[in-house]
Formats: sequence, structure tokens, C-alpha cells
Amino acid sequence: MATKKSKTTNKTSKSSKYNAKHIFCHPSTWIAATLALALLVVYGVSMYGFKHVDTKTDLEIAKLELFDSLIQDSLSAVQVNSEKPSINKATGYGVSDEDGTFYVTFDYTTYNIDEEQNATPDETKHAIMYFWKDKERGTYSHAFSYHDDDYHPGGTYVKLEN
Repeated sequence: MATKKSKTTNKTSKSSKYNAKHIFCHPSTWIAATLALALLVVYGVSMYGFKHVDTKTDLEIAKLELFDSLIQDSLSAVQVNSEKPSINKATGYGVSDEDGTFYVTFDYTTYNIDEEQNATPDETKHAIMYFWKDKERGTYSHAFSYHDDDYHPGGTYVKLEN
């Protein structure tokens, strides 16, 4: 009679243990970590920037419009040349980066008046009126500089569009 042979197999079972070091060796892990870090940096910088960039309120916009009008009105009252009357038109304003002085740039045209009260304009020239705090008097002082071109000091400058 035939007998059944019993098979014995020696299987070595492999244990599948989780290797934590193995996950840090993949390049995709480092790429994901770098992108996550970059995202956090960009988020932080943008939140910082949004705190410092504010939109103008209606009041601030109205103040700026009024300021432009006041500059035009005050320049029309200024006599640039003591010998001849002039017509002055503001072209811009700013703050000098050299000494922090506020200034207004403008064009002025002097004119002659004849016996019949006719005005003859001269050529248009450029000038700058500087303002600074006069601590002795508690007001602001001003001075003029005259230029052949439309020069203005370096720093913050706002050009008026008329």
C-alpha cells in the first residue's frame, strides 16, 4: 500500500517591520518638506506685508485732494520775483531723502505789464519751494531754489497731473 509522504517545508518567514529611517531616505519626502517650509515662509511674509499696506480711507483720500488744492492756492499767492509778478503752477511735491525736508516743485512764468495794463509773459521756469520747521517761531520757514530743468531731489516724489 502506498503511503503518503509528508512534506516538510522549511519556510523562513520574513518579518515585515516598519523602518522609520527608510521614509527619510526618499527624495520625495525632502521635496514635500521643503515645499511645506517655503509655503510657511511665503505665508508669513505676506501676512507681514498686509499689515503694513493699508488702503486709504475716504478721509485720507479727501485730505490728499484738499492738500493738492491748497498747494495750488498757496503757490498762486507767492511772489517768486520781487520785480515782476508771476503765475505759479505746482507740478509735484515730495520729501528729500537727503535731509527729510518737504518741498513743492512748480513752474512759474513772470510777466510784464505795460501802460495799457496788457501782460506780456516771459519764458516759463522751474523752481522748488522747501519747507522746514522753524523751532524759534513755532511755524514753518521756506526757501526757493531755481532750476533750468524740472529737477527735484531724490526721495519720495508725487507728480501732480493737471
